[in-house]
Amino acid sequence: FDWIDVLTAVADSKDDARFVAIELGAAHGPWTVRAALAHRRMYSKPAHLVAVEASPKVLADLRDHLAVNSVEPHNVTVWRAAGSERRGWAAFDTQGCSLKGGGHALPQTWSQVPEEQHPPPSRWSDSQFS
Repeated sequence: FDWIDVLTAVADSKDDARFVAIELGAAHGPWTVRAALAHRRMYSKPAHLVAVEASPKVLADLRDHLAVNSVEPHNVTVWRAAGSERRGWAAFDTQGCSLKGGGHALPQTWSQVPEEQHPPPSRWSDSQFS
């Protein structure tokens, strides 16, 4: 059903001045790339995509995936961030996926950055989206 959602969103954007899509927990950006490619095939108008990913290691894979698929950097905003119902900081496994089958275990979280934390944790804030 995800494919139907992406293609419907792109098709329904025909009367909009600009197509915008956001992928939270983007990982390597599969839906960001799919939306970009579908939009490119259907329209010549500009599109802007936002990919949000907290893992520093995965961000490199995301940027590579965008480049391999010729998604222009000026059409994509990549944020190293995590989403939550509250503000704070989170440390993610930087060695890759920590759950069998992919994904991350729930990160350790704090309301303020602990001084001893290295590498720096990801910060999330609902103000980034307002």
